[in-house]
Amino acid sequence: MTEGYPRKYWWLVLVVVPLAAALFAVLPGLFDDPDGQPGDQRISIEGSSVRGDVQIIGTQVLLQQIREQGGSTVPEDVQAAVEKAVKLAREGFQEEAIKAFTEVADRFPTAAVYANIATLQLSVDDYDAAEQSLTRAAALDPAYPPVKVGQARLYASQGKPGEALAVLETLTENPEIASLRE
Repeated sequence: MTEGYPRKYWWLVLVVVPLAAALFAVLPGLFDDPDGQPGDQRISIEGSSVRGDVQIIGTQVLLQQIREQGGSTVPEDVQAAVEKAVKLAREGFQEEAIKAFTEVADRFPTAAVYANIATLQLSVDDYDAAEQSLTRAAALDPAYPPVKVGQARLYASQGKPGEALAVLETLTENPEIASLRE
């Protein structure tokens, strides 16, 4: 009975895609820089199977997670590396940004850094690497919304709408996301 679930409910993808798009529109607001400028969170990647705006978690959120992990201050070289990685992603240099974020993750592995790596890997259709990055991110913070969105995008890209829908449904259980619906 469960074997036909994805085939039987394929039309739910029509619901999942707009829901995912809405989440991508809302999530950047959660990660705005303190000055209210969401500018370093959105890049457009053309010619990719991941369409539309690709959400990159901004510098301030990345540095905040690193601070929480490593203490009250972030080394200047790490801060510069984060800024460089975000800038490369914003300018459309996905491969270089992946390398830069990976260097940061080697020193300070956080869910946000791995979520950015996975987002960029999805944008260049590297699904296996994206899955590994999302697994690492989920191990660090399984309820982190950008990780869930990345997992749903990965499943949708792999033609697994049932799994994508299941992941998106878990987002509605997240108190941060649930409060946005009210």
